[in-house]
Amino acid sequence: MSELGLPLVVDSSKTQGMLGLVHHQITLELQQASKTDAILVQTVILFNLIILAVNAAVASGSTGIGLYIALFLIMTIAINYLSLSALRDNRDSRLKLLGGLLDLYRDTGVDKYYDSSVIQNYSDRYSHFQKIIACLAGIAIVVPLLIAISFDE
Repeated sequence: MSELGLPLVVDSSKTQGMLGLVHHQITLELQQASKTDAILVQTVILFNLIILAVNAAVASGSTGIGLYIALFLIMTIAINYLSLSALRDNRDSRLKLLGGLLDLYRDTGVDKYYDSSVIQNYSDRYSHFQKIIACLAGIAIVVPLLIAISFDE
């Protein structure tokens, strides 16, 4: 026993049990991250489409709506910026978790059953999500402005 009352030699059955617990915890975190990302992406896409419709309708309406559109455009920029930041952070967390999982697999000799290119695929998927959100945000911002400009002339 060490000074802290811990065994100096680790029992291999306990090690295997701990590896199982670590694996379980990592996979739970990955599942939760996937659910969170799906909800985030769906919500932001829906938000952008609603804002696009509302701003386009308002912009084609009466005069004196500049402040209204400006507020909604600022809100659109803020929400999309936060969403893109959250996706970037989630991507980084997922890559760290997958890296840890791959290290665990390497340490236990089962890494040949896990294709490490999956990690790059996740990174690419996040990049695509970010591009989709950025494009929709751009459309939600530009289209109402163009409509408002065309009705002012």
